[in-house]
Amino acid sequence: MSFNFRLTSEKEQRLAKIGLIAGPAIMGSVVGGLLYYAATGIRPARSGMPLWWVVPISAVMIGIAWGSRNLALRLTFAVFAATVISVHLPVRGVAAWTMGECTHLIVGGLWVLAGLQMVPGRKLHAVAVAVFLAMVPFRYWSIDNWYGLMRDARARAELSNPIPTVLKATVTLPNGYRFPTDADYQGDWLEFRKQVPVPFHVEADFNGDALADEAWILLRRDDPRWGVFVFLGAQTGSPRMITLEQVSGDGPVHRNGISVVRPGRYETACGKGYWECKVDEPEWLTLTLPALDFFVYESANSYFWWDPRANAFKRTWISD
Repeated sequence: MSFNFRLTSEKEQRLAKIGLIAGPAIMGSVVGGLLYYAATGIRPARSGMPLWWVVPISAVMIGIAWGSRNLALRLTFAVFAATVISVHLPVRGVAAWTMGECTHLIVGGLWVLAGLQMVPGRKLHAVAVAVFLAMVPFRYWSIDNWYGLMRDARARAELSNPIPTVLKATVTLPNGYRFPTDADYQGDWLEFRKQVPVPFHVEADFNGDALADEAWILLRRDDPRWGVFVFLGAQTGSPRMITLEQVSGDGPVHRNGISVVRPGRYETACGKGYWECKVDEPEWLTLTLPALDFFVYESANSYFWWDPRANAFKRTWISD
């Protein structure tokens, strides 16, 4: 099979035309992510699809590449397939992020190159430029908001499937603490109330005993101190209280919130390259049970997860 830069079939012409929109969108997204990293020092996480999706999708892309005589299209879909597969390679941290951004940029550029061979006229060229310029700020401003929406969706999904509880015991508050009330909705709690309706309380089976556990951010009655507490459900008697975090009150409680994390595999802060992983600090955290996401709005977050061997919660930083 010989290769050239001519579009020799209607299928190739359609793919090239799509490339004049999809290519700038991909390139604009990459540029927006790079600008976000330059401004905040936070690398947008790479969110790969499950392996059972990777195989058929990459196979389709390889098939398109193999069947294309146009060199630009062939390279576009070959690199696209490599990009999809690369998420599952044993490469983490800065190297993984750099590789992902570079391959996306190459895909976008090649696809644009294929589209330019059509000589579609100024109108479509203008649309392509507009798509690129729109995607840069969209990616920049949507990174935190999108991750926040995904986090809240996971929490709502977890709470929409209540765990059967043998006995719903009454939570007994630690001495000097109180529950938050509507009057406490201030700062970020108020600003993000639509996205995170209840930032101080979640319910899930954190320790895997088929009993509903509760996590609370509780406030001191007479001073600005506050804390994060988990109440493990019990079949009889009062739930077991575990203190996860106690804060002196130097920073406002309303900057913080909690949500439920579904079981799954998550890249940790050190795995993302914020710092070098210590001996007991994994690059990836695999959760077999729901965990508690303790976050600062639009900033750092960590997961409190149950370790059955230690019969206790452990903390792993996810971002800094």
